[in-house]
Amino acid sequence: MDLGISAYTDSDWISNPKDCRSQTEYFLTIADGAFSWTSRAQRTIALSSTEAEYIALSDCSQQCIWIRFILLEIGYKFSPIHINSNN
Repeated sequence: MDLGISAYTDSDWISNPKDCRSQTEYFLTIADGAFSWTSRAQRTIALSSTEAEYIALSDCSQQCIWIRFILLEIGYKFSPIHINSNN
């Protein structure tokens, strides 16, 4: 069975002015249904909105790799995971 997995990511630069941390949001879908998602403060302080986007992309990529290994281990095959970002 070939699964079509997609990922969508975004960030909000300095969403909390008290600690200057940006927000990371991403979710993964199979057959247009979300099955993995997160929204949390980034671990490091981004100095630009571009850096905040790259941090969000990195976090999402790590989740995609983890999901890929789990699904391959239980026998699912799928095409490459496309990660969509607004930048």
